[in-house]
Amino acid sequence: MDAASSEAIVGLVRDCPSKALSIKGVKFKEEDRSETQVNLIHGGPLIIRGGATVTNRNKEEVFHETVSFCRCGRSNKFPYCDGTHAQPKAK
Repeated sequence: MDAASSEAIVGLVRDCPSKALSIKGVKFKEEDRSETQVNLIHGGPLIIRGGATVTNRNKEEVFHETVSFCRCGRSNKFPYCDGTHAQPKAK
């Protein structure tokens, strides 16, 4: 069994999405998300690029670099967009 390098361990702890991992005496700076863009597409989704942390019903936080939220209510992956808005509505 090979041991991980200290750089690899620090990287895993820093990138832990739940922040459950820590290194005693070390505090990491929060990631700069000043480049986050929010786009509202006419007749389509709300798209966030540059990073967003989404909290689900179970209070679990999930980070997405890019995430699209459904606004038409027809997505099979609701609340996330799956492109259904681009399909003709069933009669």
